[in-house]
Amino acid sequence: MGFGMRAIVRNLLAFVFMLLPPKLGLSATIAVLDPDGIAIVLVQGLLTASDATEFQKKTGPLSKAIVMFESDGGSVVAGIQIGEIIRLKNFVTLVPNETRCAAACAIAWLGGTRRLMGPGARIGFHAAYDASSGQETGVGNALVGAYLSRIGLPYSAVIYITQATPDRKSVV
Repeated sequence: MGFGMRAIVRNLLAFVFMLLPPKLGLSATIAVLDPDGIAIVLVQGLLTASDATEFQKKTGPLSKAIVMFESDGGSVVAGIQIGEIIRLKNFVTLVPNETRCAAACAIAWLGGTRRLMGPGARIGFHAAYDASSGQETGVGNALVGAYLSRIGLPYSAVIYITQATPDRKSVV
């Protein structure tokens, strides 16, 4: 596929991505598209515990894919599990132009063997916290740190990713 065709496909996918309606209060929308034999996996909305299983089910048969994200976060465990699947399958991750991927979404995005972001994309990190109490959780941060080490990130990245409070995300 030539450079011009890639730009057309990328812009078309970004447009389709924006049209997917987010599910309110439910798990994320996970859809698989297959233009020209390269699978595109769209992940949009808040990640919940069941999303890792759904992601595995939909991506299990795929050998190559680009995973596109747009999400404000959700379950850190789901983000880690999706990131682990992405890493094991050697998928590429992408936050498209002018979209946002924060918290658990950003953790999943880090699983990509190549991580891409479009112009104006925002990726935000913060310490793990308990949504019901609003308090930072040491167990959650330990899980995040272990995951980041497994995917080969240095300690400095672990510190950067887990130091910001949830109300003050570190943005890339």
